[in-house]
Amino acid sequence: MSPILAVAALLVGVYSLPTSVKRGFVFEYGAPTFLTAYTAHFVHFTPSHLAGNLAAFMLVTGTMYALSARADCRRIFLSFGATLFIAFPVALSALNLAVPRDGVTYGFSGMNMALAGFLPVVIATYVERRLGYPVDGVILLTAFFSSVGYIAAIALPWSTPSNAIAAVAVGVALAFTFRYGVSVRSGLSFTQRCLDRCGGKETLSIAGLGVWVVLLSMGFPETVVSDGAVTNIYIHFLGYALGFANAYLAYEWELIGGRTPAVASPN
Repeated sequence: MSPILAVAALLVGVYSLPTSVKRGFVFEYGAPTFLTAYTAHFVHFTPSHLAGNLAAFMLVTGTMYALSARADCRRIFLSFGATLFIAFPVALSALNLAVPRDGVTYGFSGMNMALAGFLPVVIATYVERRLGYPVDGVILLTAFFSSVGYIAAIALPWSTPSNAIAAVAVGVALAFTFRYGVSVRSGLSFTQRCLDRCGGKETLSIAGLGVWVVLLSMGFPETVVSDGAVTNIYIHFLGYALGFANAYLAYEWELIGGRTPAVASPN
């Protein structure tokens, strides 16, 4: 838990700096620098902004730590955390420049959404290691594309492009579902087997899924403009997509440890 508390202390410490100093740390689209590309993600100017990001950070990292610890795979937590803080700040800022506009960006929400992208893979690792059931990567892809459909339908302005994105994402999710025989019935059966294996007391993986849904709701709200501030849906999605892609590849390539052997499922 000490890395989690250290990051929380860092966010509070940066917030306590004079406003004039913090303004020098924000990422300006018109005058980007390598330093501000990194530091901007740790800057907050209002208590509500800091509190919201701190709450989301503590929720998702606490859940990830609990899952990885109970699965006896703390290295997944440490490796994802190291990747997040070494590579993601600059990557998110650089990709943010792909949409030309005036203004600045700051705040930890993009990093939180990267953690949200990590979370399904941590849950899958927990299910494999703790419950002994293999999790086909296609389930993770189905969950991701389903969530992209949700994001396009809820957080983007109602338009032909947003409707097209939502339709394509849901279509891809359904294609994965039917191609690999992942059905609602088999999903419920899988969950019931997990619960039966642990005497009906296994709730951590379900709680993890609940946290994932909450983070998506927080990161991609229906109303993106509030009190004159605009939620940067673009950087939220970048963080979420990069986080998922990074974790998914590590999972499929077994970079985070051995996998439970897959078993054939009946058609």
